[in-house]
Amino acid sequence: SFGLEGTKSLSRALEHCSQLKYLNLNDCLLGDDGMEYVYKAVCDAGAPLEYLFVSSNELTKSGSTYLMQLVKKCTILKSLHAEENEMSSIGIRNIAGVIPSSIEELCLGWNECGKIGAKSLVSASKTMMKLRHIHLDGNMFLEDEMNSLKEAFGGCLLDMDENDDDEDVDEMLNESYSEHG
Repeated sequence: SFGLEGTKSLSRALEHCSQLKYLNLNDCLLGDDGMEYVYKAVCDAGAPLEYLFVSSNELTKSGSTYLMQLVKKCTILKSLHAEENEMSSIGIRNIAGVIPSSIEELCLGWNECGKIGAKSLVSASKTMMKLRHIHLDGNMFLEDEMNSLKEAFGGCLLDMDENDDDEDVDEMLNESYSEHG
């Protein structure tokens, strides 16, 4: 894991990688500040990313803003893995709104996105024509949301066995969205 200082060093190198297509930063402890450095470096390089992996990096709603901006710039992105972060419903909503039509694999499991995230992903599903796999397990979806996701994504949606259907958690996410959204 890099931590912030390591991410700064990595970012200086990434600025020179104009042909970068594959970036795997899973489990590097980027955090929100580190995601900002990565976003700026990849954009400065003009890298044509096709594969972006940032799972398990303690990204919150704040860090998801930089991830969203990066995904928006990656118009030929085929695979995005951003699982096991803490992006919440707002972060997932923002990312769902910029997923390129080129996406084939999308992994956003374990991000605490609940009802709002589910609705955003269902809306975005219409533009994901090349999608082959989507992993959303562990996002506190209630049965209605899971049914909507299954209807929208069909056979592309991987099993969702690990969802917490605790309505109190979803209400908490909705309240947070109402206060800050």
